[in-house]
This record gives sequence, structure tokens and C-alpha cells, in this order.
Amino acid sequence: MTTPPAVSEVVPGVTGRGVILTDHPGRPEITEALASAGYLVCELDGTDVVQREQALPALAAALRLPGAADHNLDALLDALRDLPDLWPGRNGVVLLWRAAERFIGGDPQTWEQVRQILTLACLELAPNEFAFETVAFVEGYDLAPLLLDVPHDKGPVL
Repeated sequence: MTTPPAVSEVVPGVTGRGVILTDHPGRPEITEALASAGYLVCELDGTDVVQREQALPALAAALRLPGAADHNLDALLDALRDLPDLWPGRNGVVLLWRAAERFIGGDPQTWEQVRQILTLACLELAPNEFAFETVAFVEGYDLAPLLLDVPHDKGPVL
């Protein structure tokens, strides 16, 4: 079993690693492309997520995280570090967070903490040949669009 490629290598127009922001509302092609690349795709509908009290339970439910991850940031990070054990037989999980702008605007301080935790989990799991990334779909931010219908060649990595 091989580790899936980075999300930025699978979805045209996406750049970055860990937590990727995009202005696209999400299309079935994204889910299909990520699943075809070997990711288990988990989805979070952020329409009603505006504060920490909604965000942590929503994250824990979307990723099926155990314990106190639904109300404690330290426990969230610990549970994310255990993703390979929580998803045996998988070597990559991607979280698609729709309407993430609601949480970003509603509780920016906690958003930043959660973003850092999600990114740290991505970086810590990578050496263990387990991929974890988050794609946060946001509206109302000046972000480059996804190029889903445009063939792309990322070219050499510099």
C-alpha cells in the first residue's frame, strides 16, 4: 500500500499542504479524484459551524475521532495522530470542510488554533507514510480558483 500523493498533486489549482483553502464550493469530481488517488474522503458540512462549540464536535464526527476530541484541542491533536490506527488498511485521509468561512469568520482565534492542529497532524503523519490533509471550501475570500477542467502539469518541483 502506497501513500496517496499530496492533495495539490491530485486537484488542479490547489496549492499548499496541510490545510488548503479554496473558493470552490466543491464538486463531486474533487471527491472522486481524491478517492481514486487512495484517500478516504471525510466530509464536514460547516454551514452551522460558527464557534468552537460546534467546530470540535463536527470535526470529531466527520473523522470519527474518539474520546475528548469533540471538546478539547489537545485531545483533537492526539486523536489526529492516531488516524492510522483509527483507519486500519488506509494510508490517507482527506477532510473536505464545506462552508468553512462560517467558522473562520465566526471564531477566527479558534479557527487559527484548529488550522495549526490540522497542519501539524499532516506534517507529523507524513514520515509514517500516512497522508492527512484538509481542504477548506470558503466563499468571500480572494483565493485562486480550482482548475478542475483544465489539464495541468505541475512541472518540476523547485
